[in-house]
Amino acid sequence: MAGVICVALVIVDVLWTTVAAGAGAGPFTTRFTYLLWRVGLGTRTSQHHRVLQVVGVGITVSVVLTWIVLLLVGWSLVFSAPGAVVDATTAQPADVWSRVYFTGFTVFTLGVGDYVPAAPVWQVATVIATATGLTLVTLAITYLLSVTTSATQRRTLAAQISALGSSPTDILLRAWDGTEFAGLDTTLQLLAADVAELAQRHLAFPVLHYFHSPERETAIAPNLAVLDELLTILEHRVAPDQRLPALTTHQVRNTITALLTRATPRTAHLGQADAPSIPPSRDLQRAGVPFTDDADWHAQVHELASRRRKLRDFLELDGWDWDSVWPPGDASP
Repeated sequence: MAGVICVALVIVDVLWTTVAAGAGAGPFTTRFTYLLWRVGLGTRTSQHHRVLQVVGVGITVSVVLTWIVLLLVGWSLVFSAPGAVVDATTAQPADVWSRVYFTGFTVFTLGVGDYVPAAPVWQVATVIATATGLTLVTLAITYLLSVTTSATQRRTLAAQISALGSSPTDILLRAWDGTEFAGLDTTLQLLAADVAELAQRHLAFPVLHYFHSPERETAIAPNLAVLDELLTILEHRVAPDQRLPALTTHQVRNTITALLTRATPRTAHLGQADAPSIPPSRDLQRAGVPFTDDADWHAQVHELASRRRKLRDFLELDGWDWDSVWPPGDASP
């Protein structure tokens, strides 16, 4: 019974994680990967981001290896029943290690014939064991390929945002032509579609969150936070006459919300209770960007405190900090 329960739990976790698109990872995979990632986040060294990159890949491989080990353990327990496996030549019951050997070649091959199931019920169990092994290997390979493709898309999206500018102020200064933010409306609409697609991929493959990029330019967390802070400025700091269409900013904001919700393994607060600060700025004013009243701006920022705390938590859970959004010496409005 212990073996049957173990095999059943593995099958449920594998199918939940690999096949049930949109349901997230299985209960075991969710907890196991999050625990390993938190251990990786504790490695604060000069090579912190490089270490996290290795940890992220290691987590994905560890999930598949753990599935395999637990499946072998489960079936070994099943075939540990008295008289379940016998020597094909002598018909003597197999010892413990022989049962483990029989389980291994049964789960991943059709066997070599030196040990065989002793009764019809064990013959059926052998066929089922082989089927579960082949299914697991097939699903695991497909899963790894899909995750790798999604991780590449994640880096590509981060690079697209980073190419616009290194901070919200930088993006606005590049887009401002003296009278309007030329081309920014179209650019944000295109990014909204990519962010929405990545949000769905995170829902299908939650392990994506642990694929860490050591380069700021291809890391999704800081670039996504830059994009969200940019929207905050466009919606609430820039004068109404110079704002982008509300439909555009609302669309992008909602897709970021979806990604934040699906890409964060835990909703628990990780950082400080206060929302991240907004540094003072004069760059945009010197460029001639018209602003709203300071009191209205600070009131809007206060209303967005909860969202901005969530952004900071998202950054910290990916191994980055708020300086990657607003670099020291940079300025916001």
